[in-house]
Amino acid sequence: MKACDESLPGLIDVYDTNNLNTFVSLYFDGSDEHFISQSEKVIQCLLKPDELKNFEKIMETIQTYLKKNKAAKETS
Repeated sequence: MKACDESLPGLIDVYDTNNLNTFVSLYFDGSDEHFISQSEKVIQCLLKPDELKNFEKIMETIQTYLKKNKAAKETS
């Protein structure tokens, strides 16, 4: 999965400077475009404000990657 390997360094750069480790796993098969946004809303409700800021940065990176990857698939 070359695309995932290329994206990992970007996600690693988004970290919590206060060292508040927050890990969220989301398994997405690409079949439901609303799945991520629905899951994101649920997760946001569970996080503390300082954790939420880091989560939102990571989700922005993920959304950018997904949009870019989707556009690439549509043009090929």
